[in-house]
Amino acid sequence: MKNFRFFLVLLLVATFSLIAMAQVPTPNLQLWLRSDAGVDTLNGKVSRWHNQSGKGNDAIQFNTVRQPLFVGNELNQKPVLRFDGWDDKLGFTGSTPMSQFTLFMVVKNDSGGGEHNSHVINFGPSGGDWNQWFFVLWGGLDRVPDLIAIGEGPNGGMFASAPNISVNGEWRIISIVYQTKFNTTLRWNGNNATMTVVEPGPTFFGPMGDSTGSGGGIAGADGVPNGNLLTAKCDFAEAIVYDTLLTNSEILVVENYLAEKYDIVLGIEDQSNGIPSQFILAQNYPNPFNPYTTIRFQVPNSSFVNLKVYDILGNEVATLVNEEKSTGSYEVEFDASGLSSGIYFYKLQAGSFVETKKMILMK
Repeated sequence: MKNFRFFLVLLLVATFSLIAMAQVPTPNLQLWLRSDAGVDTLNGKVSRWHNQSGKGNDAIQFNTVRQPLFVGNELNQKPVLRFDGWDDKLGFTGSTPMSQFTLFMVVKNDSGGGEHNSHVINFGPSGGDWNQWFFVLWGGLDRVPDLIAIGEGPNGGMFASAPNISVNGEWRIISIVYQTKFNTTLRWNGNNATMTVVEPGPTFFGPMGDSTGSGGGIAGADGVPNGNLLTAKCDFAEAIVYDTLLTNSEILVVENYLAEKYDIVLGIEDQSNGIPSQFILAQNYPNPFNPYTTIRFQVPNSSFVNLKVYDILGNEVATLVNEEKSTGSYEVEFDASGLSSGIYFYKLQAGSFVETKKMILMK
């Protein structure tokens, strides 16, 4: 019986993984770096991170002094790559120019607002012009935890602002849709940041890196026009880049895949005034779980709220909420002690708002 249960658990994990992986859109997928696949290591340091999209744009570093550490079982039992903030960098080898793109990152700021630089991801060729460079900086140049700076060239760029958006020590799912400077959005853990154009500058048109890995990259960049070495102290789990503008529904698909894979809760904002601005149903945590898990949701105005759990056949197995709720953020614990291992769904309905998410019970 124990062997059967162990086999059932493995089957459920494999099924859950395949469901999530199948959700990631593949058209126009240029870069897919996953810490749990295609990482070449020697003595615990990473020399090559293979692109899983099949486009050949690997991230490389052959200088052993500059190779990041490979740290196992760090985030939801999955490995991460750890960059020291001094000179660690994996350089992109893709040389196809992009003018528009959608970028996803699973990353944790480890700088602590200290002396380390903050260029967490950078696109551009070694020796290229400023209009070929694009930067993402934790906290901007002043390491402010409520900011992420998006730079184009030496001075131009935007600020994405939200409470604790780049705070030290917290994992973030960052989504950036870049069309032009005046039409760029950034989301963090499923929340929209406020975008502000800081200074005019060149519109980006360039590649992620160059064939030698000497240009843009993860946690660093070489060969920028002013000759500086750009770095960031951070942990990295996954990076996904499309050379097109994904739709809102496609963005949600990728964000949900990343949230489920790494157990990062989506959609509950750090409200500075404590008042939610929209209905949100967050991913349960932990997930997978046994037998308890927590489900969080937000209500922007007084509504009758119904939250139910269903099995994979659509049978109702539990009612968690069925009452009027005032404006606010809520969480409820689900006890699955009486249920069998498997995939379940929870559904939130409040007025015209309806959303369903899946979770997995592993006993």
